[in-house]
Amino acid sequence: MPLITAPIPADLPVLAALARKALWESHGHSCAHEDMAAYIAHRLSDEALLAELLDERNTFRWIHHEGHAAGYSKIILNCPHEFVAAQNVTKMERLYLLESFHGLGLAQQLFDHNLDIAKQAKQAGIWLYVWKENHRAVAFYQKMGFEIVGEGLFKISETHYNPNHVMFLGMDDAR
Repeated sequence: MPLITAPIPADLPVLAALARKALWESHGHSCAHEDMAAYIAHRLSDEALLAELLDERNTFRWIHHEGHAAGYSKIILNCPHEFVAAQNVTKMERLYLLESFHGLGLAQQLFDHNLDIAKQAKQAGIWLYVWKENHRAVAFYQKMGFEIVGEGLFKISETHYNPNHVMFLGMDDAR
């Protein structure tokens, strides 16, 4: 049975390794190796992740399967977006699962857990950015009921941006 918990600062070494590996697996081929390495070194350093973990606005969860860290998520409650009319909405900033755990339903369970958190906080919906070329993720979110409501660019480096969909799931549309 998978276990979903909130990581704590003592979990940082395992969480950081998981975050870096998951990003490499899902986006490493989206740009030059040097650009992704620099992004990860800056945005997913131990120091950066610790600051995010300690920021009360962020809600982190991670999922373990058979004793192994399989994936993690980060949401931010009450984080509006210009393409979403409602103001009390949640931003799903990250939901990553290591490739070796794909196909086990773990992403679904982690997503559902985050959806429950948003519902309990009386949020009107959840929005997120997803890289247009991550077809697996786009299909997953569409299966969950998300709709594409706009486009945005995700900055990897000064010279590289990944084109993203902005997707939204209203709570009335949530399964």
